[in-house]
Amino acid sequence: MTVLLFGFGPFLDFDENPTELVVRSLNGLKVAGHDVAGVTLPVDYSLIEEAIVSPIRTMKPALVLGFGLAAGRDKITPEKVAVNYVNSKAKDNSGRELRGVPVDVDGQAGRVTNL
Repeated sequence: MTVLLFGFGPFLDFDENPTELVVRSLNGLKVAGHDVAGVTLPVDYSLIEEAIVSPIRTMKPALVLGFGLAAGRDKITPEKVAVNYVNSKAKDNSGRELRGVPVDVDGQAGRVTNL
C-alpha cells in the first residue's frame, strides 16, 4: 500500500518551504509496512491540478495527505474544512492572483473532515 504526501515548493518570503522538506525526507521510506511517496507541488495555479492528479492516477495510493505552510503558526494544525474557492492574498510563483474562483466548478462549496 502506498501513502502519497504532497508539500509545496518555495513561495513568497520562504526560500525553503518546510512542507517540501518533510515530503522530501519521507519520500522512498517504508513506514509501518507502507511505501511513502513524497511529491513537491508547484506554487502555480496553472500547474497545480495536473501536479496533484497525475501522481494519484499513477500511484493509486491508499492514502493521500497534503501539507501546507501556515506562516506564524507554531504547531501542525490540520484543516478541518476544505473550501472550494481560491482566495489568494498574494500572487503565485507565476504572478497570478485568484479571488473567489472555484477549484471545482461542479463541486460543493466545502467539505468537512473529522480528523
